[in-house]
Amino acid sequence: MAPPSSVLVATEKTNNDFTLLQVHDSDSQMFLEKKQKATNPKQFRWFLLLKLHKVLTCLSWLTTGFKATFVLVKKRISLSNTSDEDPKYRGKLYRIIKIFLALSIGALVIEIIAHFKKWNLHNMMMIQPFEVQGLLQWSYMAWLSFREDYVAPFVLLVSKFCIVLFLIQSLDRLVLCLGCFWIKFKKLKPSIEADAYDVEDPSTFPMVLVQIPMCNEIEVYAQSIGAASQLDWPKDRILIQVLDDSDDSNLQNLINDEVSAWKEKGVNIIYRHRLIRTGYKAGNLKSAMSCDYVKDYEFVTIFDADFQPNPDFLKLTVPHFKGKPDLGLVQARWSFVNKDENLLTRLQNINLCFHFEVEQQVNGHFLNFFGFNGTAGVWRIKALEESGGWLERTTVEDMDIAVRAHLNGWKFIYLNDVKVLCELPESYEAYKKQQHRWHSGPMQLFRLCLPAILTSKFKKLKPSIEADAYDVEDPSTFPMVLVQIPMCNEIEVYAQSIGAASQLDWPKDRILIQVLDDSDDSNLQNLINDEVSAWKEKGVNIIYRHRLIRTGYKAGNLKSAMSCDYVKDYEFVTIFDADFQPNPDFLKLTVPHFKGKPDLGLVQARWSFVNKDENLLTRLQNINLCFHFEVEQQVNGHFLNFFGFNGTAGVWRIKALEESGGWLERTTVEDMDIAVRAHLNGWKFIYLNDVKVLCELPESYEAYKKQQHRWHSGPMQLFRLCLPAILTSKISTWKKANLIFLFFLLRKLILPFYSFTLFCVILPFTMFIPESELPLWVICYIPIVMSFLNILPSPKSVPFLVPYLLFENTMSVTKFNAMVSGLFQLGSAYEWVVTKKTGRSSESDLLAYAERESKSSNEDKILRRHSESGLELLCKLKEAKKPQKKRNKLYRKELALAFLLLTASARSLLSEHGLHFYFLLFQGLSFLVMGLDLIGEQVS
Repeated sequence: MAPPSSVLVATEKTNNDFTLLQVHDSDSQMFLEKKQKATNPKQFRWFLLLKLHKVLTCLSWLTTGFKATFVLVKKRISLSNTSDEDPKYRGKLYRIIKIFLALSIGALVIEIIAHFKKWNLHNMMMIQPFEVQGLLQWSYMAWLSFREDYVAPFVLLVSKFCIVLFLIQSLDRLVLCLGCFWIKFKKLKPSIEADAYDVEDPSTFPMVLVQIPMCNEIEVYAQSIGAASQLDWPKDRILIQVLDDSDDSNLQNLINDEVSAWKEKGVNIIYRHRLIRTGYKAGNLKSAMSCDYVKDYEFVTIFDADFQPNPDFLKLTVPHFKGKPDLGLVQARWSFVNKDENLLTRLQNINLCFHFEVEQQVNGHFLNFFGFNGTAGVWRIKALEESGGWLERTTVEDMDIAVRAHLNGWKFIYLNDVKVLCELPESYEAYKKQQHRWHSGPMQLFRLCLPAILTSKFKKLKPSIEADAYDVEDPSTFPMVLVQIPMCNEIEVYAQSIGAASQLDWPKDRILIQVLDDSDDSNLQNLINDEVSAWKEKGVNIIYRHRLIRTGYKAGNLKSAMSCDYVKDYEFVTIFDADFQPNPDFLKLTVPHFKGKPDLGLVQARWSFVNKDENLLTRLQNINLCFHFEVEQQVNGHFLNFFGFNGTAGVWRIKALEESGGWLERTTVEDMDIAVRAHLNGWKFIYLNDVKVLCELPESYEAYKKQQHRWHSGPMQLFRLCLPAILTSKISTWKKANLIFLFFLLRKLILPFYSFTLFCVILPFTMFIPESELPLWVICYIPIVMSFLNILPSPKSVPFLVPYLLFENTMSVTKFNAMVSGLFQLGSAYEWVVTKKTGRSSESDLLAYAERESKSSNEDKILRRHSESGLELLCKLKEAKKPQKKRNKLYRKELALAFLLLTASARSLLSEHGLHFYFLLFQGLSFLVMGLDLIGEQVS
């Protein structure tokens, strides 16, 4: 039986806006196809013109971009200062790279000729000797034979070795991440004994020595001295040593005057300058520890010249030593004041976030050992003395003392939530020299410490954690709570929210309700004021507040309310939007979570919708928001202790708000803004899925559309402002094996070795040796996964994933060179270079300073908090220095490797290796950017 004939229905719209309905059966299909092909020629021409216009626009944009890049590169080359680059940083490695580059270019030329003459491998193996035509073809045949018999097997062997090292290092990263996940899952952290020291009796506080080593650091000395002088510790129990190794007598006088100024204010501080400045930082610290009065002190803390500790630093670190006689070191985390300065500092921030968040935290918790970071740490002086004190035998004196203390049985604690402000190097030159020291020193130390490590004995480590609960039944322990209800022209719901807040079950003398009315209707203002007065007459502690200048929307309203004098008497603040109706037990279900958790900043409750079944729109919204609360908020709160504050139905610790900068009016999502900033300041969040607060969903599409516009445009504003923020990622392993194979070999030797060898040497060579091709998963897939694991501690840096991967491979040449020089005691391994600083401070300080000093904006350094006696001398010092013209440099090793990789990428096109081509191309371009010094601080 024949199938029924199909029917085709087509609609056409004529010029007179009439719609014609045409019905075609299967027999008329050919007629319809012919009709579709008969397109109006005029329309077709317009279509081509439109496409041509897009192509020309794209070409114009590309041409402009290439032209600007070419001009910049040409200018950089013509103005570069290659003479300043020390030859010892190039040396034999640079010459070897140049030889490889010359060979690769020669091989590329021969391969191109062979490709066009069709001398491929298959044809050349079939050809007979008498058929060879000319010397060039004979040379090519000889090269193929030599390559197959000798070069390919060697390269293949080295490739397999590097792949094994690569997999081991990847496994190490994965184990670290699992360890960090376990720490977060179990909420493990070091604990302090309650009432470690009697605040009323200063004699119970231990004696603490604070050391600030510095050398020719004019930009930052005043900041570090000022921050150390403001440490909150009994004045008779602390001594600050300013250890100045500067060789400029004028600068010495400036620093001495700064110390004298603080001494006149009652600070116990001394200035110390060595006449014989040997041993760099280690020699400086060793000399300071030899003073007779040091024997009176129990602990010593060290801050490099660009570090600015908070006043409570000692009170957050020293109490950890109480009751732990085998604890030798408490290390705090670094926080970077200039992490958003440029791409270079952003990429460094990713690396160091992973180092502190994962490596230090995991090793500290599971092994009680990690590498001392050289600053922002507190040592027990007995641990230093028993471990041999500071030695000048390497350029990493901090790692040296840490290893020796560990071998002597001392334990270490790392505090991830105690942060000390410092600076990142902003120029590629400064960063490169810093990395050279950081990677050559460990190889020196490994060679020196290996015998001691193999013969040492370790103790078993058992970390502990304490917990406490809040006693809800005792009213006298109830903290002071401020309840805020911001509203603006919300006549429909104001009475409900005020009534629900007024019935909260909390002692009346421990709660205050602020009704923050931004309405512009005087009648509505009177209505709300009357409602507040009615509840006040019933004994509720409630006030009505109306702003005369209504700027900043909700953020401005909350900010204004928090500026009231009486707010300082309250510990917590809870916020309810005008359509929210909390249950009476809301505070008793949320506030107790803060008890015993001084780092807890926010407790967020779930929304429940009173009108979720009103119509289809509210049902769909309910599905979305149920997923948001049930999955996103709950998972993030449980595993990460962080999520976006929902703007309402949450309780904040007021201290967390204040330390995070308070409410800001810079975006339309002030709730997400404060949550991000609080999270970056180390505050933790808790989400309670079983505590629900009734509210309303918008029932009209117009209202919902406007709400969604704000919810999705605001985060983009915030993303632009807070791009490089931090998340979490973790890892760890056990003891002797950790110290030898992980701490030294894997992370200090194998990582730079395989990164440089595999991606910068073997990979480009395999393009000329097809017999030893690397698999794609080695080149692309695993590196991306590993880079993503590395970038997890700084989640807002995810857009920088690819630049980070390329940047790490680019930096491998510096790390590899440093590792080799340290391992084989080459000359540059002993050079200790002070990292360049700029003297920046925190954002709020900079803004205030910029307002006062805008007239001197042309200065290249910000110098703050100088004593009056030092200002004149500082001016003379500036006048005495002749202005020198600064120029960015060219780095020859990076440029040579760039051309090597670009040559290999060109060769990969002949073999049709698409992914290899793109990887080599972008890696070569990244080396080119580094070589031309186009990343980091740009000097005009």
